[in-house]
Amino acid sequence: MATARGVASTAVIVVAAVLLPLSIVGGWARTQLVDEDAFAATLAPLSQTVEIQDAVIAASTAAIDTRLDTAGLTSTVVDGLIDLGMGDRAAQALRRLEGPAATALQQVVHGAVADAVRSDAFGTVWEQVVRRSHQALTVAATSDGGGVVVQTADGLGIQIGAIVAAVKDRLVAQGAPLAPFIPDVDHVLIIGSGDTLSAIRTGYAVGVALGGWMPVVTAVLFIGGIVLARRRAAALTRAGIAAAVGTTILLIAALVGRVWVGASATAAGFSSAAALAIYDRLITGAVGTALVVLIAALVLVAAGWLAGASPRAVELRLRWARRADEKTPDVPTV
Repeated sequence: MATARGVASTAVIVVAAVLLPLSIVGGWARTQLVDEDAFAATLAPLSQTVEIQDAVIAASTAAIDTRLDTAGLTSTVVDGLIDLGMGDRAAQALRRLEGPAATALQQVVHGAVADAVRSDAFGTVWEQVVRRSHQALTVAATSDGGGVVVQTADGLGIQIGAIVAAVKDRLVAQGAPLAPFIPDVDHVLIIGSGDTLSAIRTGYAVGVALGGWMPVVTAVLFIGGIVLARRRAAALTRAGIAAAVGTTILLIAALVGRVWVGASATAAGFSSAAALAIYDRLITGAVGTALVVLIAALVLVAAGWLAGASPRAVELRLRWARRADEKTPDVPTV
């Protein structure tokens, strides 16, 4: 009977240890991928980080440059001035200024975009984009994707046009003279392969289906495994070790994922620093939970060992009991 109880206890604890990383990921996915407000609260502060601002500026200006023909625009203006009538020397001088003027116009547009992104007002634009991204992620998790985040033949991407349009609207509202020259941009920045969409769908499904009850089931299994055991102190130690192993595996997976995200961003031509900033913000909750569970697991291991029957544990308990008796004052009898 005792052996059967020990086997059952061990089996239940092993199942709980396997479910533990999934419970943490499921709870995280339910919060980050299902709750729009939580998702926005996590990523909104990134609007003030240099990595994100640099990435948005670089992607936005690159997309604008492909649509805004500054050389052609400058040439049209010069042609118009020459047609008004002037001497050959003046016309030649204007022609020589076409190149520098086109470069200057491009720099002014780039500067206007950079100023808009660096300003405090960009925080509002970024939060709107984040919320639209979450809505699009929800769509991507249940269909073929849409909105700011889209699935294309080349992979999963972000529509830079949404960010450029928001920045342009801000500049127009502020009366920036060059804002009308910023064109509408239809450009998708690829940030991952089709496997990325599969991961999103998997995470969303796990969060919706399992995120709420799996942590409870896992905790019940750990407790049940300890209660089933005849030597509960030893079972407590086993449970702590199993939980520590499970959370350690999850933490290692998070580190591996971070390396993969950086490499994938670089391969896709996206700022690895920006991608890692987003990744770090997104997984902060899961990593924090895993660390807390790991510490709790180590405490359980220590508690189980101290409550066990090993000579060293027994000696420590006796020593602490003697010290407690020595510190307890004698109560005089009446």
